[in-house]
Amino acid sequence: MGSSRNASSIRVLERSYDSGTPHWQDFVQAIVTGGKYRGVAELLSKILKVPVFIEDKFFRVMWSTLDREWESAVPEDSVVSHSNGSYHKPQYDDPQIASYVALARKTKRPIEMPELPTYGIRAGRIVFPVALSEKEDVEAYLHVFKTDLTPFEMETVCSALRALLVGVIAEREKQKLAEEIRRQMLLQLFAENAAQRRQHFIEEGRLVGFDVTMPSWVVVVEARPVPERSADVVLALESVLSDKSIRASVVPMQGSAILILQEQVVLGQLGSIHWDVQQCLERIYAALSKALPDLDIRMGIGRRCCRMRDFGLAFGEAKKAMASHRSNSHAKGHGGIANYYPLNLVSLLAQPGYETSLIDFAKSLLGPLDGSSQKNSTDLIGTVSCFVENKYCLQTTAGKLYVHPNTLRYRLGKVAKITGLDFQRPDDRLQVELALKIYDYYKDDLCPS
Repeated sequence: MGSSRNASSIRVLERSYDSGTPHWQDFVQAIVTGGKYRGVAELLSKILKVPVFIEDKFFRVMWSTLDREWESAVPEDSVVSHSNGSYHKPQYDDPQIASYVALARKTKRPIEMPELPTYGIRAGRIVFPVALSEKEDVEAYLHVFKTDLTPFEMETVCSALRALLVGVIAEREKQKLAEEIRRQMLLQLFAENAAQRRQHFIEEGRLVGFDVTMPSWVVVVEARPVPERSADVVLALESVLSDKSIRASVVPMQGSAILILQEQVVLGQLGSIHWDVQQCLERIYAALSKALPDLDIRMGIGRRCCRMRDFGLAFGEAKKAMASHRSNSHAKGHGGIANYYPLNLVSLLAQPGYETSLIDFAKSLLGPLDGSSQKNSTDLIGTVSCFVENKYCLQTTAGKLYVHPNTLRYRLGKVAKITGLDFQRPDDRLQVELALKIYDYYKDDLCPS
């Protein structure tokens, strides 16, 4: 294995394996007992007496021995690099390393890589791709920091690779079961019926290690034109979240992925600084687009979730934002991110402790209209909302509502009589627009029925 030419001639997956292969049973035992990446990496490193690490298909380090006695020779932080908060991985951004990755994915054979002083790596290595077959994509990469492997050492590495393949197959089935459980729990979390949520939800508000009692955001992530690749989207998301130390829970659902993003507090010199969810999502989106360049990634986001019932509403809003973004090129959003509400307004509306004042304000203005609507079977709140959305244009609003302009004038006159609002006054316009936003946001509290 002294040259890259010899390294590329080995077809790891076509080798024959039997019980006589060195340490085969030990590696399988590491998989069976649940060690998987950790067990294989540590055992292989111990046998070869060299550093070893294993990455998944999106280059998330699953386990590494680089932080042991090898740390001074091969620093682990060279594997993933972040600069000024932006997302950067050499596997995507460095042409030299990207070419090695492309060759490994194409040939499914080991690739010898030289020292990389730019990233602080002062030792050569062989990268072994782990794939179930020549036709399937690479599932993981095994990095062995030694280029002159003896035949016995190569056989040992082959045993480790075969054990990793067993682990990949087992992990797929395990993930399917875990994802189905999490999907069912998410469906209960998003259920419209509050009693149903309380009945089925897990104790202490924890969803598979995720604390839903903390302020959170529900994000629907969609990959087009291949929705069946939602599993890849989930893996890529998990890799990005791990790299950036973002607390979140992610699971595939109906051709998309659901991301529950827990709000974080950023500490600055003057104390706590409010977390910028838009900036966080833009970074996740940029990283995801880099990891999956062949897919068109879209994200939809709803309200800020402070109470249990908010999650179901936020999920519906995120889906609506996604649908609106697909059909309307002028929809609110940055790049592939569509917001159901302006996020600054959401942060204001969703502050714990403000609900009572906000709801009372909306009730005082719109409550009488709701009562009159129920009595006369005329949706006065809907009429006002449509009038506001169409920039207070009488003709356009009448057309949208399929009524005669005179009918609309009568309804607006009725609204003015009930509420005292004058749509010609800027202050009244501001009040009604804010009341409508609060009405939409707290609809369950304003209209319990």
